[in-house]
Amino acid sequence: MTSIRQAFEQYIIVPGEDVRLIVDGGVENNNIAVDDYINSEDISVQKLIAGKDIRFSNSIVEAQNKIIKYRYLFKHEYHDIHELRKLLDWIITDYQYNRPHHSLKGLTPYEALTETQLPKKKWQQQMQEAKRIRLHHNLKEPCEKCEIKE
Repeated sequence: MTSIRQAFEQYIIVPGEDVRLIVDGGVENNNIAVDDYINSEDISVQKLIAGKDIRFSNSIVEAQNKIIKYRYLFKHEYHDIHELRKLLDWIITDYQYNRPHHSLKGLTPYEALTETQLPKKKWQQQMQEAKRIRLHHNLKEPCEKCEIKE
């Protein structure tokens, strides 16, 4: 709420000018404090929720961030910025060039960008192989709650 107020006070120069505030569906933007502020008589703000009130949203970027955090970053340790940068170099290379994406019909983002075409059988094989590799990797270092006793 404070950041919305500060942005309005800093960047809205013309009093009474119509302003559109585009937010995602998170509770930090959709609550009584924010609604009371943007609906006050002193300002004129129209709040639009991405993906609901307008067609476009940042959900593609948010989905990618979620994958990077949960499938990569949270599964590895790094102790300083140099280790993090090295890890991020590997993550970006793996994500862009090695990891087939179901939403891209088995292509990596690079293959989709370069309009590579895969036969359907090859796509299915890639997805099965990616699943096998993930399962092997996940079983190699299980969490304490999931540790498999042999």
